[in-house]
Amino acid sequence: AIITHNLVPYVDGISLRTLKDGVLNGNLQLKDLTVKPEVLALLGAEGFLIEKGTVGCIAARGPWKNLYTGKLSLVIKSVHVHVVQLGENKTDEDLIESLRATKQKAIELRVEQLRDFQE
Repeated sequence: AIITHNLVPYVDGISLRTLKDGVLNGNLQLKDLTVKPEVLALLGAEGFLIEKGTVGCIAARGPWKNLYTGKLSLVIKSVHVHVVQLGENKTDEDLIESLRATKQKAIELRVEQLRDFQE
């Protein structure tokens, strides 16, 4: 749950079966992920958009049942992103609407993370 909670807002292509198998054997490999277009807005850079983004592999090894007391190894390979400005080829109204929508997503994500942190 911690992995999906922290990665799903930013990438697509996470297989629940792969997650389950990886967590059970202590060796998780997520391959061929797609970076979501609104990632930069979620991270505070509202004026930009990921036109195309991929992550070749996220590999994690560790004692998932004792995550807070054991060692965790994380390797991220082949990250490629193509970034464009939101204002390109958009009217002012479209740009404002796009900025509002991405800001709303960022707010919702932060609220959800705070709720989870309190639990």
